[in-house]
Amino acid sequence: MKDSVFTDNDYALAYPPGIEHHFWTQTRVNIAVDLIRGYALQKRKILEIGCGKGIMVRELRLRGLDCLGADLANVTAPDDISSFVFLNQDACQLDQGFRDSVDVILLLDVIEHIEFVQPFLERIQNAFTNVKWFIVMVPARKEFWSNYDTHFGHFRRYDLEMMRALASTMNYQLLLNRYFFHALYLAAFIHLRLSGKREVRGFAPRGFARPFHRFLASVFYLESLLMPASAPGSSIVALFKKG
Repeated sequence: MKDSVFTDNDYALAYPPGIEHHFWTQTRVNIAVDLIRGYALQKRKILEIGCGKGIMVRELRLRGLDCLGADLANVTAPDDISSFVFLNQDACQLDQGFRDSVDVILLLDVIEHIEFVQPFLERIQNAFTNVKWFIVMVPARKEFWSNYDTHFGHFRRYDLEMMRALASTMNYQLLLNRYFFHALYLAAFIHLRLSGKREVRGFAPRGFARPFHRFLASVFYLESLLMPASAPGSSIVALFKKG
């Protein structure tokens, strides 16, 4: 079966303009920045593989990080980020000098779209030989599987044990492995059981909704730090280190 690659229509549906202000996006940004700074990676060159139109790249660059992106999809990035992303290109075939300069790889909600994950990761490791760090985010918990996963071409939802196995196959240390979006998991799980489906269209907050979403993002970020790592959430974040 072919790995799923987003089209412009997929991006328009899931990531409408302004989605960067949504609490889901902002929470992921906060968690990624916390990890990068917490492990003193803020001066490293970072590449997000599967960056889409560059939403996360833009947000990380706004926070002073040297982050670029690459994606196989034939999509168009906004003008302000277009010079920092390689679109309709295979990251593993970018210029060798550039690949050698990358220290950190981000795979943010990417590997669930890959049917055979191990060879995919091995190919990245072989192409980016100086990379020592992987930050990975994935949708979590198989009981949370829904029409959303089917619509967007997911092959699986992950749990902590699956992430441990993934780190082992890569011969990487697993420095962090935890669920987040704990409260969201509970609310969405109840909604899914009652309605039988999830909304697949993304929502971009506007006007006075934006400060509220920033507040929610702060709450979910704090929740991710305070809740036990094993408490179920709708997403997982993991940090892999080589050696």
